[in-house]
Amino acid sequence: MFTLPVAGTEIAVHRSGSGSGTPVVLLHCSAAGARQMQVFAEALRDRFTVGQLDILIPDLHGYGASATRQGAHPLRLAHEAAIVASLSRHVGGPVHVIGHSYGGAVALAAAHGRPDLVRSLVLIEPVSFHLLQGGDSRDDTLLAEIGRVAGAVRQGVLTDRLEAGMAAFVNFWSGPGSWEGLSQRARAAMALHAPQVARNFQAAFDHPTRLHDITRFPVPTRLIYGGRTRPIARRIVELIERTLPDVSLRIVPEAGHMAPLSDPCATAALAAAQLCLIQPHPVTSAA
Repeated sequence: MFTLPVAGTEIAVHRSGSGSGTPVVLLHCSAAGARQMQVFAEALRDRFTVGQLDILIPDLHGYGASATRQGAHPLRLAHEAAIVASLSRHVGGPVHVIGHSYGGAVALAAAHGRPDLVRSLVLIEPVSFHLLQGGDSRDDTLLAEIGRVAGAVRQGVLTDRLEAGMAAFVNFWSGPGSWEGLSQRARAAMALHAPQVARNFQAAFDHPTRLHDITRFPVPTRLIYGGRTRPIARRIVELIERTLPDVSLRIVPEAGHMAPLSDPCATAALAAAQLCLIQPHPVTSAA
């Protein structure tokens, strides 16, 4: 692990590789961290020869070993996207970026803001809620639904009932009863993330980019979603697919929203195929 200063915040970066391969940045979801992406990273690396990929997994602001962003202004996706830009400068050139959920929203914001620093994107159910704003009545309904989940998390933080807020969050994304199925230790650890999850929600709602802003998006992109995911996640993926000029869509049929964790090998195969389209000498190929 090494640390990278990003606009005054120390960001921890975990490396899976020698540092000499093609750089790939993995961005994790909310209420997680780089550690949760390790199994997915191993599944991705296994599809290439030893040393071919240099996988960099930052802890986003306030997670893992990374500091919480300080400052007068709230956390924004642009602040998270700055991590990708810093990693690109660190390795000396553009990087491939794979983002899941909140990490997918960060990845899209990073590539939209600095497309010259991103060679390709894999977006696994990006929670780019801002893209639903100004949409039709279906989009309004979906935004209201996720707004209630965000409100439950925020209320839990305000009333010091962190577990209650995170129960709403986990049960929404992973299905009813998922929170109750966790051990008490896991629930206590998850609850500590509630304040940062609330900030992540706000960042995803407040980002100014709209669908019409990405119609000329120059970065090759693969979209992935689980066949059993939430309607809002599928809707965001569908809208992005209709809008981007260079995009492909793949499904992990039996997965829900947490595909990189529940089905790492199947999800990694689909992500690897996108890298194979860009890599000059791919070792394996997956459809």
